[in-house]
Amino acid sequence: MLKFLSPDLPESERKKFVFLTFIFFLIVGSYWFIGLLKDTVFFKLAFPTTLGWPEGYGRLMLPTAKFWSPFFIVTIVLIYSKIVDLVRRHQLFYIFGTLFICIFAFVGIILFLRSINGNEFIGKNLLAFTGWLAFFSTEAFGSLMTAMFWSFVISISDVNTAKFGFPLIVSGAQVGSITGSACTIIASQLGGVWPLYFVGCFFISLIILAISFFVKKYPTKHIATPKKDLGFAGIVEGIRLLITTPYLLGIFVISTFYEVSIAVIDYQMRVQADISTSFQGELGFSFFQTIYGVTANSCALIIALFATRYLLKRFGTRLCLLIYPSYFAISLTALLIYVYFGSFSTTVLLWLTFTILVIAKGLTYGLNNPTKEILYIPTSKDVQFKTKGFTDTFGSRAALMTGASISNKFKDNIPKLMSVGTVICLGFVGFWALAAIYVGHKYHELRKKS
Repeated sequence: MLKFLSPDLPESERKKFVFLTFIFFLIVGSYWFIGLLKDTVFFKLAFPTTLGWPEGYGRLMLPTAKFWSPFFIVTIVLIYSKIVDLVRRHQLFYIFGTLFICIFAFVGIILFLRSINGNEFIGKNLLAFTGWLAFFSTEAFGSLMTAMFWSFVISISDVNTAKFGFPLIVSGAQVGSITGSACTIIASQLGGVWPLYFVGCFFISLIILAISFFVKKYPTKHIATPKKDLGFAGIVEGIRLLITTPYLLGIFVISTFYEVSIAVIDYQMRVQADISTSFQGELGFSFFQTIYGVTANSCALIIALFATRYLLKRFGTRLCLLIYPSYFAISLTALLIYVYFGSFSTTVLLWLTFTILVIAKGLTYGLNNPTKEILYIPTSKDVQFKTKGFTDTFGSRAALMTGASISNKFKDNIPKLMSVGTVICLGFVGFWALAAIYVGHKYHELRKKS
C-alpha cells in the first residue's frame, strides 16, 4: 500500500512520513469522532422540551450555529496567530491540544451528570451552553488542528520529499475519517454519547504524545518561518486580482458555490433524520451519524484512490470541471421532482438527500478539490498566495454562511425547505456550471501559451 500511494518516496524519508501519516490519522479521526457527536448533542440533548424548549429547537438553531461558527473560528485563529511566534510549532499542539481536552472533558462531565440526575439537575442555561460550546469547539478543533499540522509538516519538509510524501499523509486522513466515524457506533454499548467525549479526549492526548515522540525521534532546528503577505494589504490585493480577472473569479465560483448547495442539502438531510421514526432519541440519531460518516468518507476514499487519476488522465481538466456540477444538477432535479410529485415520505427524502450528499462529499474530496488546485498552476505567485488564500478562507466561510442563511430562512417550513431550498441550490449550480465551462476553456488557452 505504501508503494502504491507514494512509490517515489525516498527510503530514508519513509518512516518519517509514515509517522506523520499516523499523526494526521489521529487528528482527522478525532475530529470526525467528536464532530459526529456534536450534532447529536445539539439536536437531541442540549435543548430538551422538559426544560421549556420548543420541540426540535436544536434542529431550528443549527443554521444559526453554522452561521456564527466562522466568527468563533476566526477568534481562535487570531489567538493562535499571537501565540505562534512565541513558541515552537510542535508546542502549539501541547497548548491547544490540552485546551480542547479540557473543553471536551467538561462537555462529557455535564452530559454524564445529566444522564445520572436528569435535565433538571443541570438546568436549562448550563445544558444549552454545553450544546453551543460542544458545537463551536468541535468546529474550531477541526480547523485549527489541521492548520497546525500542515504548518508543522511544511516547516520540516523540502519540496522534493513533499510531493511524494503528502499523498501518503492525505490517504491517512481519509482512513482516519472512516475509523473515527465508525468508532461512534459504540455509543449504544456505552449507554449514551457522554462516554465518547472522554474517548475523544484520549484520542487527542495520543496526538500530543505522538507529536512529542516525533520531535524527539526526528529533531529539527527551530527556524523562524517568514509570514506570508496575508495581512490586510495582502487581502486587499487578493480581492483586487479576483474582481479584475474573470479567470480567477471563475475559480472563486468553482471553489465556493458547491459549498452553498452542500450546506443546504446537509441541513435537509439532518432535518429528515431528526424527525424520522427510524432514528429517534440520542442513540438513534447517533447511529445515523455513524452511518453517514462512514459511508461519506468511504466514498471519498474510493474516488480518491481509484477514480481521480483515471478521470483526469482520461477526460482532462476541462471535462472534469463539469462532472461535479453536472452530477449536482441531475441529483437536485431528481430531488425536486420527488418533492413536487412524490408522496413526500420522510424516509424516502432522508435516504435521497443522504445519497446525494454522500456522493457529493466523495466528489468534493476526490475530484473537485484536486481539479481546482490544478487551475492555479498557470497563475502568478501573487495569485497563488493572495487570491487563493482569500478564496480558500474567506470565500469558503462566506459560502457556508450563505448556505446556513438559506436553511435558516426555511427552517420553520420543511416543505419549503425541501422545495424552494432545492430550487435556490439549482440556481447556484447553474452559475457554477457556467463558470466551469469558462474556466476550463481559459485554462486550456493558458496552458497552450505556457
